[in-house]
Amino acid sequence: MKVLAIAPYEGLKELITQLAKKEKLDITTEIGDLNQGLSLAKAAKKQGFDIIISRGGTAELIQRELSIPVVEIEVSGYDMLRVLTLVKKYPGKTAIVGFEQIAEGAAAVCEILNISMSSYKVKQEQDISAILENLKSNGYQNIIGDAVTIKMAQSAGLNGILLTSGKESVMKAFRNAEKVYGFYQKIKETYSLPYQLIEQSDLGIAVYDADKTRIYSNSLFNEQVTPNMQEQLQELLGSQVGEKHVYLLSDAEAHWKVLQEQLNRNDEQITVFKLERLAVNEKNQAGVLTSIGDEKRNNGLTFLSKNEKVQKIFTFIQNSKQVNSCIWINGEKGTGKEYIASYIHASNMHLNSSYLITFDCELMTKETWLDWLSRLDNGKKTVFIKNIEYLTIELQRVLYRFVKEHKEECFFIISCSQNIFAKIQTGEFLESLHQLLSDVSFVLPPLRERKEDIEGMASVFINEQNLRYGKQVVGLRQEAKEYLEQGNWPGNINQLKQTINNGVLFSNGYYLEIEDVAEVMQGEPAGVTSDLTLTGTLDEIEKSIIQKVWLEEGKNQTKTAERLGINRTTLWRKLKE
Repeated sequence: MKVLAIAPYEGLKELITQLAKKEKLDITTEIGDLNQGLSLAKAAKKQGFDIIISRGGTAELIQRELSIPVVEIEVSGYDMLRVLTLVKKYPGKTAIVGFEQIAEGAAAVCEILNISMSSYKVKQEQDISAILENLKSNGYQNIIGDAVTIKMAQSAGLNGILLTSGKESVMKAFRNAEKVYGFYQKIKETYSLPYQLIEQSDLGIAVYDADKTRIYSNSLFNEQVTPNMQEQLQELLGSQVGEKHVYLLSDAEAHWKVLQEQLNRNDEQITVFKLERLAVNEKNQAGVLTSIGDEKRNNGLTFLSKNEKVQKIFTFIQNSKQVNSCIWINGEKGTGKEYIASYIHASNMHLNSSYLITFDCELMTKETWLDWLSRLDNGKKTVFIKNIEYLTIELQRVLYRFVKEHKEECFFIISCSQNIFAKIQTGEFLESLHQLLSDVSFVLPPLRERKEDIEGMASVFINEQNLRYGKQVVGLRQEAKEYLEQGNWPGNINQLKQTINNGVLFSNGYYLEIEDVAEVMQGEPAGVTSDLTLTGTLDEIEKSIIQKVWLEEGKNQTKTAERLGINRTTLWRKLKE
């Protein structure tokens, strides 16, 4: 049995690979979603794969377009329970949006667990956008759903939480694949010859049922008949009942001679199209849009906040339409300035801005700056100038002239990590440029001033790492949460993200324990010694005893705390004193 597994995210690929190796199954795993996944499946069919394993909309699309057997990785009750447990700690309002299986399953789990969470069922992909816009206008910030829903949610400036598939769902798909393979082999023995004749035909063949749904199409049809031509065939369905008819149809790629005929199958009328390609036209090439830097899709992180200052910034962005205004964002490094710039752009603050370009002044050379400023094409765009404090005076003057000339067609967002007023006073930054670029300005507070957000942010980062590594971590232990909230966080959100990422990577349980995060943050507490002394104050003697036990237990916080009869939070606080 030769199987191709198509995973919509990296973590699922990793999980499938690990389990397949353990089960000694011949499974190749690739990353792909929807049309990308369909392309992988088409190639797999040519390469002789027997079965496709995939998930959600991708599995459904492949099943609809190809005749190769498809086994779906389900989103089980366990999977839903894990995600719902994780998202409980997310600040803001949360809704579940998905196709019938996901929406109804998640709603049932919520009802059993007495979790109050809205659930929205979609029938087709086109419905998702309108639902998300409605939820956003009603104050929702978090969306739980499948890969398609999450991508659209993030594009709309909402925080997307993917319903991931765990070990149980993958193993079930393996067992189902084995059953399907056995059944399919028996069918192939009976129908292999006529099937091969149809698949290898020089005609494109497609079959539609009475509901105008395509129930079969051969390889040539799938590979060469364009969506435009398929729409033309849809218009012919239901016409000329009981007769054969020949049509000449054309699209941008070719002319087709089309034979249409009706057949009866179990008292149901079906329509068969046979298409012969007559000529090929030249295909027009679409233009390519090039942007600068690492354009980050907003994931809502900056605004999943209980902090009053951040909420005020969020409210301002939601309620304002600052067309042609320049926005200046101050804040220490790692406070989320790039996320907020992306959010402003995604929120359509500048209604006619078509795409986002990021210039990182810390990384770009003078030559690169001058080159890109000279050849930026026309058209509305958001220009994010990151780390502007690193620009030389010469380039500041160039930028001043550029902004003056392009303020009507560009929406400028600026970020700065240093005290710009001090730089103005020392002559390192042009006051005129600062005034030009700061129609609106605000300061993002450092993480040490918004510790009420740490747990929510940690949940977001846990979700990201679950997707990357195929983990099923659902949250923080109370001791770990308290330990994180005691930190000073000089690296702000970036440091928190690194801490959580490492904790998830090395964690073996469903919750991050204090030891999973403490070693990444702290390393060995300062002043630790293995020598026990009974001199000094009572507090000093106590600390010496604690440090000695800690070293004897191999710096294992859990064992040390158990031996001393204290909890791990108290242990680490005393080690740091």
